[in-house]
Parts: sequence; structure tokens; C-alpha cells
Amino acid sequence: MKISVSYANHLITLIRKQGEFSLTHLNINFDEAVLENESNLLSFTEIQPLIEKLKELYPNQCIGLYVGHRQTLSTWGRAGFAIMTSKTLYDAISVGLKYHRSTAMLVNIRCNFMDTEHSEVLFTPIENHEEFFQFCFESTASSLLSIYTQLSKERIEILNVDISYEISDKKKNEYEKYFNCSINSNCSVTAVHFKLPKNIDMALFDQANSKMFLQQLIEREEEIKSDNLVYIIKNKISKGSGQFLSQSQMATELNISTSLLAKRLDEEKISYREILASEKEKIATKHLKTSHNMKLYEVAFLSGYSDLSSFRKAFLRWKGISPSDFKKRHTS
Repeated sequence: MKISVSYANHLITLIRKQGEFSLTHLNINFDEAVLENESNLLSFTEIQPLIEKLKELYPNQCIGLYVGHRQTLSTWGRAGFAIMTSKTLYDAISVGLKYHRSTAMLVNIRCNFMDTEHSEVLFTPIENHEEFFQFCFESTASSLLSIYTQLSKERIEILNVDISYEISDKKKNEYEKYFNCSINSNCSVTAVHFKLPKNIDMALFDQANSKMFLQQLIEREEEIKSDNLVYIIKNKISKGSGQFLSQSQMATELNISTSLLAKRLDEEKISYREILASEKEKIATKHLKTSHNMKLYEVAFLSGYSDLSSFRKAFLRWKGISPSDFKKRHTS
């Protein structure tokens, strides 16, 4: 599970509203420079200290509701812009539900249309983080309501809310005031039942912007599905014309320290050298298969090798066959 840096920055902003605060006071395991680049992603474990700090600051409140309610379309980054520039309200809701992973995936959500008048959104915890489910449900549900209100200028009508965990009478009253409906506790599932809104045209619809932000969302979704860090490195590692970023250069590109990059790759059970070799092999294989008029020394150069001897040794290690014999097999 990967979470947008924009969500982490949102949590930090809310914490700092309670006074002076430094990340050094928390047991965080990411470089603060990561927070400066909206394209970066964090794991739930990395933002966990921020959630715990907020719960500490608001021990007797449903702090997740406050966190979600304070979110805006800009907090959701490119997902927010894609939602905002959708053609209709239903299109915007569809984009939001489909790509919620690329905003802040704190819970699994699934929307069910019960009939022509009402629907429900089911919330289930992310594996291994069940103890944070209450906060994650509150944050996600209230952010969805907040974003909807910003889009339609109206508050969606909630019919009832079912929750699968126990809460105090005080917090249950807080739920009732926020959702403006009855709350059913100790249910088998956690779900928000609501009256379907009317579909309306979006005032900010722009076809060009809509396509652009939607494409960015699709790319971000692919990053998250592809273990994120390794996927990003593979897309950044080659600068073309035989130039490849070193590990320290990649760390600079990602706005993190070289040691932190090595640590994250170690967690993924892969080394930077292995990724580099894999990308060089892919480039070499592609040219040998398709660029039939290209000389071997040219393929070697584009694959990051300055001499044929080193290239031949590497290719033989990858494929168990020489590059010249591999090329013959694919040109005959």
C-alpha cells in the first residue's frame, strides 16, 4: 500500500496547527526531502507516526473525521484535478472511486448501487493495519463527503452508517452530528448508505485538461501496482544514448539520500545493480531483435557499455548466448 506525499503533508499541517512541531520528534523512517516532491509515495508504516501523533493530540475525538473534512481537491493532487475537470458529476465520482489508490489508500472501498434511489460504499481495512481502521474509515469517508460538497456545492444525503467496531457513546454522538443520520454499531460490515444525487454537468469541465489529468492518474496507478519504487527507477534510470543514472544520481532524482534509497531497495529484495543490469539487458535485447542494421558496437554503446568485450560478457551472462548469435537467431 502506497500513499501520496500530499496526504502526509496534510497530516503534518494539521499537527502543526496545535503548535511548534518538528519531524525529528517522531520516529519517522523517511527523508524529509521526500515531502517536497508531490510525485513521491510513502508506505502506511511511514505515515503511521503522524496518525499516532494526531490521535495523541485529540484523544477523545474522532480525529479521522476532522482530517478528512479538511481535505480539498488540491490535497488529492492530480486525482483532484481529474475529478474537478470531469464532464459530469457521475464521471467525477467514477474517477474518484476508480483511482482512490493514487490519492491516499487508507482503506479498501467498494461502491454498490442498491436501486435507482440509493447506494452504499463498503469500507474494509487494509491487511496488517486493522488497528487503524477506525481512523482510516473516518478520514476516507469524511474526505469523500468533503470532496463531493466542493464539487456539487451541496451536501449528499446520508441515510445511515453501519460500523463494524465499538465506539463510545460520545464518539457515536459525534458521528451522528457529522453524518446527520443514525449510526448502527457492531455491524458485520462498515458501510455508508446514501441517497443517489442527481447527475449534473461540471462547471469546470475542460476536455484537454480532463484527458491530461486522467492519463497522469493512470500512470500513477501503474506506479503503485508495480511496487512503485522499482517501477519509478526503471522509468528514470536511462537518459537515452547509452547514459544511465548511477545510484547516487537516482537518489538525487528522487529527492532522497543514497542510503535511504539503498534501504528501500533492500526492503524490496532487489539491488540498484540488479535493476540497472535488467534495464541494460532489456535495451540490448530490443535492439538486437528489431534494429537489424545496427552494428554490435552501437548496441553495446546504447546498452551502457563502452567496449564490445564487456558487452559480450554481460550478454552471455544474461542470455547464455553471445549477442551476435542472438541477433542471427532473430534475423533469419
